[in-house]
Amino acid sequence: MFAQLSGLDPAMWCMFLRDPHATTVDWQFDRVLAQYGLASLALTPAKATMIGQEMSLEEQGLVLATGPVSVRLNDPAFKQFRALQTDVRSGNFRLPPNLFLVQDDGSSMIMPHQFLAVGGWFEGEWALKWSQAFGPFTYRGRVESKAFVRLSGPVSFLVSGGKSGGEVRVQDYSSNFDVTVRVDPEGPNGQVMQLPVPAGVSYRALSVIVVSGEIWLYGVAAREQQPLYFPISFTHAHLPPVDFPAPVDTLHSDANPALVDP
Repeated sequence: MFAQLSGLDPAMWCMFLRDPHATTVDWQFDRVLAQYGLASLALTPAKATMIGQEMSLEEQGLVLATGPVSVRLNDPAFKQFRALQTDVRSGNFRLPPNLFLVQDDGSSMIMPHQFLAVGGWFEGEWALKWSQAFGPFTYRGRVESKAFVRLSGPVSFLVSGGKSGGEVRVQDYSSNFDVTVRVDPEGPNGQVMQLPVPAGVSYRALSVIVVSGEIWLYGVAAREQQPLYFPISFTHAHLPPVDFPAPVDTLHSDANPALVDP
């Protein structure tokens, strides 16, 4: 999107160059602002010192900017960026929708807090886990907790066994696909399991059910473009609490009364 606004490829000068790295959600904040014709500005020289950085800047091959970075100034690109941002704010120019994370293979990753947009809801005991570099919201489910979603085509659920491992059941209510899998704990490397659900041309309800232990749900990847429910809204009230509450009935579904248990 920044390439579309400026005419330049940011990968040529971003901090990791062309070495593939997962970027954290705070980088997404800048993209969301730009989507609506706004921008965030950074001080130069930087005032931050990155205290508490788990990997030091030196280990990452980075240094803080201590003065103006004139080599990065590009007046023609900035003028184009500013003109297109003006058109965005006036409604004359609209950037492509970017509701879901698009992966390298072209599939979309739908996070748990986005399930409502594709006709999803939650039942049972769910709590929140902050995952800065993935989402950032991961949902932690206890035994008999359920997550429902309506999707088209083949999909893959991303789950982990959290700290101690567990079992998870995945169901397709159209094809009768029904599999229960043992999921290992994440461990120090953050191991996450991908559970594929095959499909041809179909649009159906799917569920993830916690059978034992505590399952952490990171989201679901879908190859096809998905039908969306409107209006789509998201506030803090849509999230489960950070600690397990009493059982939750149909978390999210109250926003769309047309969503019913399959």
